Amino acid sequence: ATALAPNDPATWILLAEAQKQSGNEAAAVLSLKTAEDLGARGDPALKRERAELYRRMGQTREAMGVFVELRDANLLTDAETLELAHMQAAIGDVKGAWASLEQVQKRKPDDPDAKAVEAEILLLKGEEVLGARLLDRLISDTPGLAPARVARARYFLANGLAEEAEQDLAEVSPDYALRPEVRAL
Repeated sequence: ATALAPNDPATWILLAEAQKQSGNEAAAVLSLKTAEDLGARGDPALKRERAELYRRMGQTREAMGVFVELRDANLLTDAETLELAHMQAAIGDVKGAWASLEQVQKRKPDDPDAKAVEAEILLLKGEEVLGARLLDRLISDTPGLAPARVARARYFLANGLAEEAEQDLAEVSPDYALRPEVRAL
């Protein structure tokens, strides 16, 4: 189809979907970029898909770049914005993580998922006491809050408390446990 209609973004989008389903994520990204270059550049769904493919391929910086574009255009959901803040914190971009987190906390100041990301950022900033207390409170109030459990497990491991980290990770839901950062822990 792309050979018959090389200038039609729709054919490139379909090719990207086929490549993604066959497991060739890098080729899917290239097809999505081609579709964007052919006129579908303003489609936030394509950008979101490309960012997600980057994230799954472990290309965090590329994913963050696309997510920041979407965030700045106010096209991310709160969950996606929190995921962006989490990715920014994970690479040490504390300032960027705060900027992303603030967008969610303005609308939902007491959101537990946002508070878990806030605690993670505090830990990365070196404010360990405040971050650890916030995680403890979150887990006490919401025992099944996976992001808080994972952040606290990471904190425990960094401080040589492997058994405590393992206990927190054991409480994470099976679906959440399949995430790459959780498996790595």
